[in-house]
Amino acid sequence: MIDGEKVDITYTRNDGTLIQSVFDDDPESLYKSHEINPVIFDLTFPKEKEFSSIFIIHGSAPIELGLTFFSAGGDRLKSYTTQFMENGDQGNTLQFDENVKALRVTISVEAIDANELEIVHIWEIKLEASLKEPVFHFPLVEIVQQYRPQSD
Repeated sequence: MIDGEKVDITYTRNDGTLIQSVFDDDPESLYKSHEINPVIFDLTFPKEKEFSSIFIIHGSAPIELGLTFFSAGGDRLKSYTTQFMENGDQGNTLQFDENVKALRVTISVEAIDANELEIVHIWEIKLEASLKEPVFHFPLVEIVQQYRPQSD
């Protein structure tokens, strides 16, 4: 639950690790894709949230991190893409040029120097609000889990 509300999340197939591991504020818990690169998380919140940055702890170096924000009406509001060239075991942050208020966010994490069957490792993702308070973590969470089919 996030602020007492359910968050729907669709994500690429994993190796059996828990999706909660990505958002649980525990840098020791690990999420691994199941031979899929990039990993995509599609989060839909019950109401619009305002975001200012994203923090990620990842194992694949280098990675390309992409985010796309959508309005309640489904319109694309803003997209960000960046590359982190160093191992992300200490974490990397992308600060947005302006706050973005959105209902839905897609997050893509791609191991740049790897093929499409690479296993992508992620220890933590935090979307943050303008006051630098975490917008969500999932230590005690109800998530509607769906798998995104692999493209052929």
